[in-house]
Amino acid sequence: MYQQSMSWCENMAVKLDVCCNSDESVESKLNQLNDLLTQCSDEGTGCVQTVRDAVANVLTNTSTSGGSAINNALSELVTYFRTLVDKISSARDEMEATLASSNKFDASSEKLLEQLCDAEDECNGLTVLQSTLAQKMLHAERSKVCFVLYAQNFYCCLR
Repeated sequence: MYQQSMSWCENMAVKLDVCCNSDESVESKLNQLNDLLTQCSDEGTGCVQTVRDAVANVLTNTSTSGGSAINNALSELVTYFRTLVDKISSARDEMEATLASSNKFDASSEKLLEQLCDAEDECNGLTVLQSTLAQKMLHAERSKVCFVLYAQNFYCCLR
């Protein structure tokens, strides 16, 4: 039972390593980590408890030195299991923080894109206004030239 439990913990450690080092999305990794934590809560706790129960039964008929070795092995298994659960929990917390940061970044990017589109629309509006103003300035310049010519002709006729 001890070997099965230790093997189970080692298998979970490999799954954690594969999950954290994959190229999958943050959401996918977060789901995998939640699944690993569920497995630890269900299967892992059960494995460790089964070993504890077996140790309790065996210790009654075991010498002091043998009992000490068994207790050390159990302690090692429990420590390994707790460390594994802590690593998975920490990885999950980091993925949640990463996901939250990513969502904030996406929202900021969308807002910035909207502002850029608004600025572009405003710039396009100013371009149209400049074009209209240039046409009116040209028309005013032509009108001025015509008026000057008309005024010169008018004054010439008065003389």
